[in-house]
Amino acid sequence: MCIRDSPTSLELFLEEPGVLLVKRHHPLAPVQFQGGGRMRLDALVAYEPGMRHQRTMGIRAEIDAPGLADEDRVFYIDVHEIEELVRAIGFMINSTEGEGFTEGDEATEISISTRDGLEVGVRFPAGGAEHFLRTPSSSFAVQRAGFAALRMALNEARELLFSQ
Repeated sequence: MCIRDSPTSLELFLEEPGVLLVKRHHPLAPVQFQGGGRMRLDALVAYEPGMRHQRTMGIRAEIDAPGLADEDRVFYIDVHEIEELVRAIGFMINSTEGEGFTEGDEATEISISTRDGLEVGVRFPAGGAEHFLRTPSSSFAVQRAGFAALRMALNEARELLFSQ
């Protein structure tokens, strides 16, 4: 179960009242869900004018899917969480390719949650591996190719953000 903890550093910075901010959005490739819906990703750099050296960076993820609760549409991923997500998703992809987890290993689920409550994982029901993305109120199936695309988008965001 994914739970929204306290707001991320990026979210707090963006929502600070009375502060003039420069926000640089860098759209990344969207991730498609099985059965419809998608997640749009933006690498985001925010700073006060004249204070670019004190910038806050991360990813804004927006989920567009029918029936999704409004509070589960937008998630923020702090820059320090990106590397962990990339590594975890890589492990999950490899786990479906012979890392000791097999089809029908129903008791096994591998997942990682961001501070903002977005969970990414894989489970092993009979018939193969199922990749998923979960919010506090919904779960979305993601094809293996979409899972790999998410990892590539996170890698792209990491490289883009660290080049700023």
